[in-house]
Amino acid sequence: MLAKWRRGGQRGAVTRHSAGCTTEMERCRVSLLSRLKLLFDRIFTHPAHAAERETRDHLNALPDPPPLDYNVVVVFITAALSLTLLEYYGMSNRYPETVKLLDAVGLNQWACRLDAALDTWGSARHCRMSDTWPVPGVGEALPNVEINRLTYWSVGCFTVYFVIPVIAIKVFLRQRIRDFGLSFKGIFKDWWIYALMFGVVLPLVFVVARDPHFQDTYPFYSLAEGEPLWPNFWRWEFMYFTQFFALEFFFRGFMVHGTRARLGYYSIFAMMLPYCMIHFGKPMPETIGAIIAGIALGSLSLKSRSIWLGVAIHASVALSMDFASLWQKGYF
Repeated sequence: MLAKWRRGGQRGAVTRHSAGCTTEMERCRVSLLSRLKLLFDRIFTHPAHAAERETRDHLNALPDPPPLDYNVVVVFITAALSLTLLEYYGMSNRYPETVKLLDAVGLNQWACRLDAALDTWGSARHCRMSDTWPVPGVGEALPNVEINRLTYWSVGCFTVYFVIPVIAIKVFLRQRIRDFGLSFKGIFKDWWIYALMFGVVLPLVFVVARDPHFQDTYPFYSLAEGEPLWPNFWRWEFMYFTQFFALEFFFRGFMVHGTRARLGYYSIFAMMLPYCMIHFGKPMPETIGAIIAGIALGSLSLKSRSIWLGVAIHASVALSMDFASLWQKGYF
């Protein structure tokens, strides 16, 4: 009897202990789900609700039927023209078209200078004055042609993503530039969300960096064997950063804040489509990631009215991608 009672008591204790563990695990699971829901609401739900309320108030203030929204038209046409100019003139392999354009407007010396600086052998092949332009030694490749082409691309991106939209804002929309995501007010309010996003992405970068296609793509500036990081690599990273600033301004600033009054939260999805498309040709995981990142960064920009932390995380991820690739190649 006593032994039976002891066995029963032991079974009861085990049962109670198991039940306690199950209850604790259930609490942990519920707590984790609650935290994930809170994070989802902070990034997506709350900005969506706020944007939709703003759109409703904006539309209620308009006559019925509402007139054509001039801001939306200007933003979308400017965006389309900007991306077209980048494709046909801003890419480094399109520089002969820019050379011809400079020739057409009478800037012949500048056309030949650009032509020679971006040609592999330093020769002016596409400008009108190519016959009289000095030709370097036969068979001598221009040592800085790669960094010159990257500089050309960076300047093209900055012009298309920042300068042209700023002109549209001041000339056609007649609004303040800081209202398109450049305000510093309250930018650190949700800094932990950006830090969490970077913490999630960073390990994935080092996993993807094992892909040979990734290593062939990054960094854009190819270090020669034994070449130090200074000066050309860091010169390139600085230009890369300015390109990211301009890119964030164009997509998360100009396109999102320029259309949010009329489109509300859907301004993010209108921006996300061309943002995904500019990643075509890169490794597919990066292109898929651009869809997710575009929506998340657009939502946070809509919430904070600022692009600055988006610029910081974008540049940080890009720098980590370059170093992860160099590490896989055995540079370090």
